[in-house]
Amino acid sequence: MGSTHRDLALALYRKLCLLRSFDQAGTAAYGRKEIHGTYRGAKGQEAVPVGVCHALRDGDYVFPSLRGIGDSLARGSDPRLLIAELFGKSTGVAGGRGGALHLADASHGVMGVFGVLAANVPMAAGAALAAQINENGAVTVCFFGDQASNEGAFHETMNVAALLKLPVLFVGINNAPEDANSCLGEHTAAGSMVALAKVHGIPADVVDATDVLTVYERAAAVVEDLRDGKGPHFLECQCFPLDEPSRAQVQEWKDEMRHTGQYGGMVLFKKSKIGKTELTPPEHWVRGDPVRKLEEHLLGNGLASVGDLEAVRESVRHEIDEAIAFARASPEPPAATAPLGVYAGG
Repeated sequence: MGSTHRDLALALYRKLCLLRSFDQAGTAAYGRKEIHGTYRGAKGQEAVPVGVCHALRDGDYVFPSLRGIGDSLARGSDPRLLIAELFGKSTGVAGGRGGALHLADASHGVMGVFGVLAANVPMAAGAALAAQINENGAVTVCFFGDQASNEGAFHETMNVAALLKLPVLFVGINNAPEDANSCLGEHTAAGSMVALAKVHGIPADVVDATDVLTVYERAAAVVEDLRDGKGPHFLECQCFPLDEPSRAQVQEWKDEMRHTGQYGGMVLFKKSKIGKTELTPPEHWVRGDPVRKLEEHLLGNGLASVGDLEAVRESVRHEIDEAIAFARASPEPPAATAPLGVYAGG
């Protein structure tokens, strides 16, 4: 393996660590009530946005998923401005008005997180159509979770994208394997996301999303095909959310509910457990942690030393610490600016 591969692997490693460290800081800040609204982490899923976004170039568009903070980070957004946005500060990427579910960073082609499931899918097709009409060679990437594939807008968009041969890469994040709490088979009769894409005539692949190098290599090849006018493509990226309980653990909680006579509902019961009970994701998914997996690749192939990797992690921790400090020191948006942005041009 040459220096080019080493440089690529280390660049991807730093991005993975950046997303992981940001997620840890975001979760802690949410617990301290410094974040306005909600916060949804994506621990264990970082290889998807990191691998895909590394294959893009300036001028391409990204439509993030509901866990889209990592998508924006992977695309190049400034961590300081993202934290400030979550804190509701005027220095945030959306002036403190968007929060986790509505942040956008047009300067990096991040066209906005949408609070409605699958709402970003038709929007992404629109951006791809604009690029096609303008003949500017831009590619659009749309990230979404497995449950978005049950929405009508998803299927309508797949059909239109295939008919018009739009330059759009649909990235379905299947974080619902059989051992997940809510597995894909419980809500999708087709059994996979790629099956749904293929029905609409869209080429589709399943990708091991615990391996960022695999994600990058497949995405890079697909993106080149999109620029050549070969039409849309679909990647089903399989992973597991390491900040969620396993199916087996949730079953234990259900049994506990029955034995103790708690009938407040599973959602309320999960809230009472998460944060107070150690989560136990399936061991094989823990071993497939994308950060850990790339570390093993770098060390096992002599591409980096333990000291090299620790230096990367320390650099990232410092960057995130600075981002938190920046957000805390940033001003709140003036009350007089509340009406701005409600109407076009305002």
